Amino acid sequence: MSTQNNGGLAAVHAAALSGASAAALSAAADSTAAAPAAKPDNAAAEPARSSPSVADDRARSKQILGSDAAKGREELAHYFAFETDMTAAAAIAALEKAPKAVASRLDEAMKNFQPKVDAAEGDTAAGAVKLSAGLGAAVARQLAKIGKKPKLAAH
Repeated sequence: MSTQNNGGLAAVHAAALSGASAAALSAAADSTAAAPAAKPDNAAAEPARSSPSVADDRARSKQILGSDAAKGREELAHYFAFETDMTAAAAIAALEKAPKAVASRLDEAMKNFQPKVDAAEGDTAAGAVKLSAGLGAAVARQLAKIGKKPKLAAH
């Protein structure tokens, strides 16, 4: 706490002890609050931190994301590039130690799957009726399995 603030607090304390009015106490408190706080004596000893320039940060992110270690570990590479202050070298070293992401079994099964769809069948009214009838039959079969009868919609 600065000497100036100590003096201000002493003035508020003295005014309170002397039975001063609320307005006088408020004025003394306002003058104390307006006084700037002094820096601690050891503040000069702390070095000023410099933030990296935008260009430096972009270059660092580009190094991390463009590295061979980032391939297969894209999510982790993005985290290191945008959410940490790690150096590019440290981030790349960590990426090299991390396991690569593994595609799910569904992703692997669907990779080369080509569904057979006859687009022309649904393009006509007759095709739409055929698809609808097929769906209705499938629903009726499922309901029969659980012992229920389908309710037919009135047209």
